[in-house]
Amino acid sequence: MDKIKKTAKGIDIFVAVIQISVAISAVIMLAFMIVELVAPETVQNLSDTEGVVTEVSFGNVDVKLKNADAFIGDLGRFFALAAIPNFIKLVAMFVALIFIRRFLKPMKLGETPFAEGNYKNLFVVGWMTLITAIITGIINVICEQALYENFYFENIFNMDVVESVSVEYTLFSTAPIAVALVIFFFAYIFKYGEQLQKESDETL
Repeated sequence: MDKIKKTAKGIDIFVAVIQISVAISAVIMLAFMIVELVAPETVQNLSDTEGVVTEVSFGNVDVKLKNADAFIGDLGRFFALAAIPNFIKLVAMFVALIFIRRFLKPMKLGETPFAEGNYKNLFVVGWMTLITAIITGIINVICEQALYENFYFENIFNMDVVESVSVEYTLFSTAPIAVALVIFFFAYIFKYGEQLQKESDETL
């Protein structure tokens, strides 16, 4: 048990460092979103800089424009909107790390990893992974629609200013679903281990 205790403490420290980094990143991103909502002209001014190559994406197609404005309207507000999914992911990751640390707590104290109800922490992490993927997916669709409405399509399809066009074929991301399934799998293992632990204790 001493080895498990030391390992759990080491993992907990590592998770705590990641948790702090995620929290700092979330605060910085929130500050960026607020600034762009209050003063959207900061990004607009950058996009109007002479000689800057602007890269825009719609679907799997990426277009690079040189010395041409690609957007209309308040570009800063669009970027603030586009940052929302990543902000949600950071907040969800921070909360998930809290439950991971709760899962490690019994082992840090030298107890068995099959402590009563400990598996529930993994279930929370699994469900958060799935729900976050769904929410951010919906918001990404909304952001893409907002992007299309703010395109200067005259410039995007003007071959005098188009530097390059590239297409990247990607399949639907199944990573969040796979991760959630793996987490649920381990949660059921620890749930079963807890039941065996109870039966063992009752036998003794």
